[in-house]
Amino acid sequence: MKKTNYILLVALILSVSLVQSQEEKVSKFSWDDILESKADIGAFPYITAPNRLIVDKKESQSYEFDKLEMFNGSSFFVLDGKVERMTLVMDGDKKWENIGLKKAFQNI
Repeated sequence: MKKTNYILLVALILSVSLVQSQEEKVSKFSWDDILESKADIGAFPYITAPNRLIVDKKESQSYEFDKLEMFNGSSFFVLDGKVERMTLVMDGDKKWENIGLKKAFQNI
């Protein structure tokens, strides 16, 4: 019985010390801590259509300022700024394939 209690006590002490050390590492987020990048990321919208797809420029729209409602897995939030709403179509006269889109994004 003493061995079991000892093992449980050691496990409890270790878990408490791990939680304390993790809490010490977490600090409040501040934009002041983020350095401005000088990297050339290309021209807006910074992305291209995946393989097998093209952007339908007639159906796509650019906005100098707009908002997008996003979901992070637990709540919705709003992003605002320059927005590109792209309509993707299959390259050539091919029929639309959801599996093709899924594969294209898996390969990114």
